[in-house]
Amino acid sequence: DTRGALEAVFGGANLYLGNFIGELLGEVFLNCFFLLSAVGLMRAGRKLPGFAGLVVGGIGLIAALRNVTAVVGPVAEANNLVLPIWLIALGVMLVRGSGRHS
Repeated sequence: DTRGALEAVFGGANLYLGNFIGELLGEVFLNCFFLLSAVGLMRAGRKLPGFAGLVVGGIGLIAALRNVTAVVGPVAEANNLVLPIWLIALGVMLVRGSGRHS
């Protein structure tokens, strides 16, 4: 009897603290970082990567709600495609551009 109660409490706490709080806040803050990085890129004169970062960050903010509602499922799937592409392109751009300022 006690084991069932503990499983129910753990399941509820895991759902609330893990999915709704942990993943949601983690993804929101991560995508806010992407948005701020995009603004920095735009201010540095890199308009195209900056604009792409704004789009990817915005999609990510919407996709972060996937743990709250299934309505954003298609946006979350799009995010799973565009985010890695943008991160790889951003990494290549940063590595190639790092020698210019030395």
